[in-house]
This record gives sequence, C-alpha cells and structure tokens, in this order.
Amino acid sequence: MTNRALAAVLLCSLATTPLLAEAPPAAPGDNIQVTIVVTAERDGKVEQSKTFALVCRDGESTQLSVGNRVPIPATTVNPDAGKDATPVTSYTYQNVGFLADLRCGRLKDGRITVKGGCDDSSLRGTAPGAPGQPIVTTFRQEIDVLLAPGKPLTVARFSDMKGQTTALTIEAKPLD
Repeated sequence: MTNRALAAVLLCSLATTPLLAEAPPAAPGDNIQVTIVVTAERDGKVEQSKTFALVCRDGESTQLSVGNRVPIPATTVNPDAGKDATPVTSYTYQNVGFLADLRCGRLKDGRITVKGGCDDSSLRGTAPGAPGQPIVTTFRQEIDVLLAPGKPLTVARFSDMKGQTTALTIEAKPLD
C-alpha cells in the first residue's frame, strides 16, 4: 500500500469515527398520566365502574394489563359407552380483564394526543340452561384523540340488548 493510499484510508476512518460513536440519549419527555374509566349503567344507575391509570412519557408507548384467567368448563360423554358412560369435564381458560396499549404525546399548545387501543372483558353471570358456563362480555376500542389536559372525554358508549349501557372515558394530564 502506498503512502497516498494509506493516508486516504486513515483520513476516511477519521472522518467517519463520529458517525460510529453512540448517539447521546434523547432528552426525557414530559410524563403524562392517562386515566381510563369503564362504566356500566342500567336505568341510569351505575352497576360497575372500573378506573385504570397509567403514566407514559411524551412520545412513548405504554401498556397496562389487569385481569384473570377464567376457567370455562366443557363436559362430554361418550355415547358409545351406554349406561356406563362417565362424563368428562375439560377446561379452557379465557382472559378476562382490561388491556390498554397507548402512545401519548404533548403538543406545543398543551393539548395531549392519545393513540392506541383498549380491550375490556367482564363476567356477566352464567349462561341460561348451562350451569357453570360464564357469560363473558368483551369490547375493543381503538383510540386516536386530542385531549385538553384534565378534561375527560367519552370515546365510546354502547348498549346491549338487555338495556345495559357501557361507556369508555379517557382523561390525560401532564405530570411534569
């Protein structure tokens, strides 16, 4: 290798060294508290209200998962066994609870953006004519809202065939 070629290689490696160095971490953003309320009402009276709060950093994603695994029984009988048939019960498990996967951001004018999704499922008694078979109601709401800090917004409201109304309300406020 000639001196000129060696100088060119050395010059190129010196020029690209800053590109290879680790970039400094991004400055921390403001913390934002998001509160989500799921309310079930019948005839204007609250039957159930669940409140979930989580904190996310401006521009970052956050997740919250709260719930249980509920056993769902299924009993079968071998019809070929005749009167000696023994019922066999097996179980599958279903997740029941609340799940939020959100991304929060703060605009220069102070408003807060919240994007993502919320899933909620609840036990609503047992199925008629099927002892031990729970009724699990579920809903999913995709969210893409712009909020004024501290002002709640109902982003979903729906009624089932039995007259129960469910609402999903979200509120966000800066903590820093």
